[in-house]
Amino acid sequence: MNKTDETRIKKLSGNVGVIIFLCSLLVIGFTLAYFSYTDIVTNKHSAKSLKIELLEPAWYTDTGMEAAKKQVPGMTITKDPHVYNKSEAKVYVRMKIEILDKDGKIITDKTLIAAYLKSIYFIDKNDNNEKKELFVFDTSNPTTPVSSQNSNFEYSSSDGWFYYKTENGYTELDAKSSTPNLFDEIHIPILKSEYNGIFDGNYTIKVIAQAISTEYKTDTDIIDAFNQQYGE
Repeated sequence: MNKTDETRIKKLSGNVGVIIFLCSLLVIGFTLAYFSYTDIVTNKHSAKSLKIELLEPAWYTDTGMEAAKKQVPGMTITKDPHVYNKSEAKVYVRMKIEILDKDGKIITDKTLIAAYLKSIYFIDKNDNNEKKELFVFDTSNPTTPVSSQNSNFEYSSSDGWFYYKTENGYTELDAKSSTPNLFDEIHIPILKSEYNGIFDGNYTIKVIAQAISTEYKTDTDIIDAFNQQYGE
């Protein structure tokens, strides 16, 4: 083991992260849809305590959870996941969306993933509040997401994470502050022909948030720190 590896291990052993799972079960038929909500928090403790929360305040208003219970095709469900840094220290953040089938298995079929995710939008406050799809799709291969249209996050097609990052590099999330929303709305198609029946069964949209210390400076060290901290 060389000195670089020893230094990295020491850093990781002193680092702490928080992983927060937010699962919203979406049950959609041709005429009815609703969401249920669970929030599971697992803290990893060490000498340096970093704490984050995954929040969606709009979900709890009458435009979110309550509206979802009365939903019909063509309606919009308000969901606004973002990360709040409860720590006293700055952190780096990444978020991920997983689509699970009725048995809780991750859906890997890119055609289905594209159909689900293309129904998720964010509101770009830096562009006259324009609604934009979360992903940009390669026109030559429309089932493969190549980047995020949310300029506050950089989508990594290699690992599926949305890194809180701009073209200038990773964004430090200050203490007692929040990231922008990863997305704001889920749109339900009006006509069944628009989604080819993929919403006729139960599925789960799971958003995962992770944070690490900002002591890491290079892309490689930051990705390694995330993956080693959370065992990926």
